[in-house]
Amino acid sequence: MFKSALSRAKRAFRPSSISKTFASSALEESAEQYCPGGYHPMYPGMTLNNRYTVKRKLGFGQHSTVWLATDGRGTKSVAIKILTASRSQDPDLEELRLLNLLRNADALHCGFSHVLTPLDFFRLDGPNGNHLCLVTELMGMDLTTLQRGFEGGKLPMHLAMQVARQMLLGLDFIHQHGIIHCGRSKACAN
Repeated sequence: MFKSALSRAKRAFRPSSISKTFASSALEESAEQYCPGGYHPMYPGMTLNNRYTVKRKLGFGQHSTVWLATDGRGTKSVAIKILTASRSQDPDLEELRLLNLLRNADALHCGFSHVLTPLDFFRLDGPNGNHLCLVTELMGMDLTTLQRGFEGGKLPMHLAMQVARQMLLGLDFIHQHGIIHCGRSKACAN
């Protein structure tokens, strides 16, 4: 059933609208944020932690940049989230602890595969400070971008139901491990 739903979604999907979306949303972070306590300067071809070769930037947020890289221990592509130096030093930073808690949790739970867990993490010293780097699987596009590829900017019902099901399974998994998702930017542990 899931494969047939994906096949129908692929036929309905308009890739040309996605490339327009990427072009219009490809804003860059401010150069002023590359300062002490801020972002770590990166460029394609850099090697991180003697293992990961950076290919290109995937995106950025208030507290991090995210980079596409290849793992030197194979041909696998990964995403590396590099937190700002100030965020990396935040004593209230729970992200790594919570992600490791989930990574070591019950992999047989039906929601486990719907929660992103770290493959690796390391620290990176640079001109703007010390940065926490989280290595994860390479994911697909975000839901908003996916929606824009469909007629009227709406997912077909069968695909929306699959997305909702996967999100609920993931939320159930993290709730069973004492974590409450508090919105886009934080998670809380009991």
